[in-house]
Amino acid sequence: MQLDEITKDYKIKKTDNKYLLTTNSRLSDFNIGTKYLVSMTNVDCQYYIKKKDINTNPNVMFQLNLKDNVEFKGVLFKENYKL
Repeated sequence: MQLDEITKDYKIKKTDNKYLLTTNSRLSDFNIGTKYLVSMTNVDCQYYIKKKDINTNPNVMFQLNLKDNVEFKGVLFKENYKL
Protein backbone atom coordinates (compact mmCIF):
# COMPACT_ATOMS: atom_id res chain seq x y z
CA MET A 1 0.00 0.00 0.00
CA GLN A 2 1.21 3.53 -0.75
CA LEU A 3 0.59 4.57 2.85
CA ASP A 4 3.43 2.23 3.89
CA GLU A 5 5.84 4.65 2.20
CA ILE A 6 4.71 7.45 4.54
CA THR A 7 4.40 5.57 7.84
CA LYS A 8 4.58 1.96 9.00
CA ASP A 9 2.46 2.22 12.16
CA TYR A 10 -1.14 2.99 11.27
CA LYS A 11 -4.69 1.70 11.59
CA ILE A 12 -7.62 2.38 9.26
CA LYS A 13 -11.18 2.25 10.55
CA LYS A 14 -14.43 2.94 8.67
CA THR A 15 -16.83 5.28 10.46
CA ASP A 16 -20.04 6.63 8.88
CA ASN A 17 -18.93 6.34 5.24
CA LYS A 18 -15.53 7.86 6.09
CA TYR A 19 -12.20 6.20 6.60
CA LEU A 20 -10.28 7.27 9.68
CA LEU A 21 -6.50 6.87 9.71
CA THR A 22 -4.79 6.69 13.11
CA THR A 23 -1.00 6.89 13.33
CA ASN A 24 1.55 6.88 16.15
CA SER A 25 3.04 10.20 15.00
CA ARG A 26 1.98 13.24 13.00
CA LEU A 27 2.15 13.06 9.24
CA SER A 28 4.21 15.60 7.35
CA ASP A 29 2.88 14.62 3.91
CA PHE A 30 -0.89 14.72 3.38
CA ASN A 31 -0.76 13.03 -0.02
CA ILE A 32 -1.14 9.29 -0.32
CA GLY A 33 0.05 8.57 -3.83
CA THR A 34 -1.82 10.23 -6.68
CA LYS A 35 -5.39 9.24 -5.77
CA TYR A 36 -5.81 9.93 -2.05
CA LEU A 37 -5.02 12.53 0.58
CA VAL A 38 -5.57 12.89 4.31
CA SER A 39 -7.15 15.77 6.19
CA MET A 40 -6.77 16.56 9.87
CA THR A 41 -9.43 15.86 12.47
CA ASN A 42 -9.81 17.38 15.94
CA VAL A 43 -7.78 14.52 17.40
CA ASP A 44 -3.98 14.51 17.20
CA CYS A 45 -2.54 11.85 14.85
CA GLN A 46 -5.96 11.05 13.36
CA TYR A 47 -6.85 11.90 9.78
CA TYR A 48 -9.70 11.37 7.35
CA ILE A 49 -8.75 9.65 4.11
CA LYS A 50 -10.26 11.38 1.08
CA LYS A 51 -10.18 10.63 -2.61
CA LYS A 52 -8.62 13.44 -4.62
CA ASP A 53 -10.81 15.27 -7.10
CA ILE A 54 -10.11 14.65 -10.76
CA ASN A 55 -10.70 18.36 -11.33
CA THR A 56 -7.39 20.20 -11.61
CA ASN A 57 -8.96 23.63 -11.16
CA PRO A 58 -7.44 25.11 -7.99
CA ASN A 59 -9.95 26.98 -5.87
CA VAL A 60 -9.09 29.44 -3.15
CA MET A 61 -11.60 29.99 -0.39
CA PHE A 62 -11.32 32.89 2.01
CA GLN A 63 -13.39 35.09 4.28
CA LEU A 64 -13.14 38.83 4.79
CA ASN A 65 -14.11 40.39 8.12
CA LEU A 66 -14.70 44.10 8.55
CA LYS A 67 -12.83 45.55 11.52
CA ASP A 68 -14.87 47.31 14.21
CA ASN A 69 -13.14 50.68 13.78
CA VAL A 70 -13.60 50.83 9.97
CA GLU A 71 -16.64 52.59 8.54
CA PHE A 72 -18.40 50.60 5.86
CA LYS A 73 -18.72 52.98 2.90
CA GLY A 74 -21.53 50.94 1.32
CA VAL A 75 -24.02 52.00 4.00
CA LEU A 76 -23.08 55.68 3.58
CA PHE A 77 -23.36 55.34 -0.20
CA LYS A 78 -26.84 53.84 0.09
CA GLU A 79 -27.96 56.58 2.46
CA ASN A 80 -26.59 59.38 0.23
CA TYR A 81 -28.21 58.03 -2.94
CA LYS A 82 -31.33 56.69 -1.22
CA LEU A 83 -30.87 53.15 -2.51
